This record gives sequence, C-alpha cells and structure tokens, in this order.
Amino acid sequence: MSRLLDALDRSQEEANPKDSTPLPDLLAHPDSQPLVELSSVACVQPALTPQSRLEVLTNPYDFGAEQFRVLAARLQHLAETRSLKTLLVTSASFQEGKSLVCLNLAITLARRAGKKVLLVEGDLRKPALCQMLGLPPLCGVSDWVQGNEPLTNFLCRVAGLDLWLLPAGDCCAQPLEAIQLLRARDLPAQVARYFDWIVIDSAPLLVADSSILSRMADGTLVVVRQESTQKKRLQKSLASVEKVLGFVLNNATSVDPHDYDHYHALAKSNGNGNGTGRKAPSETPSVSNGSADVTAIAS
Repeated sequence: MSRLLDALDRSQEEANPKDSTPLPDLLAHPDSQPLVELSSVACVQPALTPQSRLEVLTNPYDFGAEQFRVLAARLQHLAETRSLKTLLVTSASFQEGKSLVCLNLAITLARRAGKKVLLVEGDLRKPALCQMLGLPPLCGVSDWVQGNEPLTNFLCRVAGLDLWLLPAGDCCAQPLEAIQLLRARDLPAQVARYFDWIVIDSAPLLVADSSILSRMADGTLVVVRQESTQKKRLQKSLASVEKVLGFVLNNATSVDPHDYDHYHALAKSNGNGNGTGRKAPSETPSVSNGSADVTAIAS
C-alpha cells in the first residue's frame, strides 16, 4: 500500500480549488445551449440485486467494503498534497473486474463528507456501470461528443449520494474516435472546479482507448485479478499508459478476512456494531464469511 504513495513523487503539487457557487455555463460546449445548474440534473435510483456486487452499498461493514475505504483514504491523502483529481481505472485485459472496482471506489469516495464525484463510463466497447446499478441504457459520452448539447443533459445523479454519472451512451460504432473527441473536449478541465473527484472507467489496456484516456487523468489504477492476469501481458501493456499510481489486486485469496470479521463480531457482542468505541451507526453491521472482491493493493 505504501508504494501507492511513492509512485507520485514526480507529480506537481496543486491547490485543491473549492467553489460553492452554483454551476454556471462554463461546462457547456462553446457551440452548445446554455448550461443549467448541476442541482437540476435528473436523479436515478439504483435497482440493486445480490448480483450487483456493490459491497459498499449492500454490505458496507464487511471486509471488501473496508478495503475500498482504505483505498479511498489513501487516494484522498495523496490528493491533499499532490495533483490528483482525475483518476483512471483500467485493467490489463478483460474480465478482471475493473468496472466493479471503479464503481465501488467511486461510491466510497462519494460517501466521504462533502465530496462530489463524477463517474465517467469511458469503456465504450463494453459498458457495464449502468447495468451494475440496475439502470437502463442511458445517453452519455458517445452522444455528447457528437453534438452541441450541454454536458448536464447527459449527466444523472445517483440517489442518496454525491455521485454524478456520465454513462457511455448509445452503442458506438467507432469507440476510439469517440474517445479522441472526448479528449478534445477536455472533459476534466471543464468540470474540475465543480467536482472533488473525476473517476473514469476505461477499456482495458489491450485497446488504444486507455492510452488516450490516461493522458486526461492525473493518475491511473490498474486492476489485476489473482491467478488470471498474465505477468508478461501486464508488463507489455503498462508501456502504453501514463502515471500509474499502483495496482488493485482483485479476487485475492492470499488475504484472510476472518480477523476483520472476528473484530466486528466482538464489537457487536459488546453492544457497538462498528467496533470503534463510539456510537454505532443506524445500520447494523454485517459479518460476512465470504471472500472479498478487493483484498489487497500493491505496486
């Protein structure tokens, strides 16, 4: 985990701008219609199922959710001293869980007090975020970059969270071209002053999309799956991406969550569900014996 901190030594320090004023027309494309306030963006209610695997929402006190909180805390620490606001999440290949990690991380960041998060579905080849949230296909990136409408026409806010989603949009016949247009629009520069975090779910490193998107980001997290990701393929793929912060080890079996579960079981038996010695939250913590999706972070 500590190597995640060391990986940004060359990053430039940046002040973290804060602006509580209403969102003006600065987010609109120069040729588009005037932008409405961010508060007027439509709100969507996730329809979660056990298959959604959003541990931070369905099992917020289990070991997997705790690992996302640890990762979010480390990233927040970096952002306080380094230039880190736009975060790209990718993987070496397909089926390694990068969209699942990206969504859980974005939700965790959004649950931190006063943090506004924009989640961009930048994987136009195989978008998965809307499906994970139980939402129907929505207009988004591919529609915005090809038109002149303001960005807020394509944003939606996840109910109960300071989390805004820019979906992938309609099926895109030329995803690489759309990604190039997205970079030309310089999305992070347009929205940076209105969000504390911009998290981009990218296509895997196998395709050129991630290389382009990494140039828009302040840092990149690479998701690898234990006993699945091929070392040689990963090493070769990393040459195409910039500013790698570290790696998220997914589906890890080398870390045992039982000590964590035992800690919460003892806390619960002592009348304090969160095990902190303070008043327990309103929701009763769950004690899970299942394996966590994200159990280690290393570089």
